[in-house]
Amino acid sequence: MRVVVADDHPLVRSAVRMVVTDAVGGARIQEADSPESLREVLTQHEADLLITDYSMPGVAPDSIEMLEGLRRDFPGLKIIVLTMNSNAGIHDLVRRLGVWGVVLKSSPWQELSDAVQAVIRGEEHIATRRPSRRKSARIGTSELSTREAEVLRQVASGRSVSEIAQRTGHSVKTVSCQKQDAMAKLGLVNDAEIFAFAHARRWVT
Repeated sequence: MRVVVADDHPLVRSAVRMVVTDAVGGARIQEADSPESLREVLTQHEADLLITDYSMPGVAPDSIEMLEGLRRDFPGLKIIVLTMNSNAGIHDLVRRLGVWGVVLKSSPWQELSDAVQAVIRGEEHIATRRPSRRKSARIGTSELSTREAEVLRQVASGRSVSEIAQRTGHSVKTVSCQKQDAMAKLGLVNDAEIFAFAHARRWVT
């Protein structure tokens, strides 16, 4: 299985790569971080499946035109779209373009794994799940201290704990504790969930 993962945020690409690796043993994965690099990758490397963000920089206001072009130029390519938009109208529009799957970024990563496996079987997978009540209830910022919130913002921007420590003048241990405390308060388990949380609140764009 030859897979291309396209998203402008490295944390999302890393998380998607892990999901695909777990879902499809031996998958060969290429990455793209923009519409331009996506076309370049698809031109240079044959692909069976594309997992792409619905809205990347350079595609305004959305990816409809990009998706239309990909369906036209790479008719054998199966596409799964990742999106923060839960609007059913958008999902229906994307489906009419011949996309095989739509997955909400706010859903558990297991849904993406399910979508990949469904598409491999030749089945569509359109987002039906929403975050669980437990997950929805935990998403809030009132419990975070100012420093904890800032650490999460910087992690979501792609900075490591060491880089954040250098920028803030705090020790690596202090920043690490702030990160872990913030994750525990919000019920987040990894950097990919931090990114999804921050992106949903427009802390990063």
